[in-house]
Amino acid sequence: MQANRLRRENTARRRAVIRKRKQRIIERREKWFRIVNREGTPKIE
Repeated sequence: MQANRLRRENTARRRAVIRKRKQRIIERREKWFRIVNREGTPKIE
């Protein structure tokens, strides 16, 4: 039973880390797009 609880906490923590990482990537992409839009020439590579 204790191992099961540990595994559940581990998966929850891992999920939180993945969500944080995805959020950071999305924020970076939005910031980059904002800079591109300010320049007026969107260059998507």
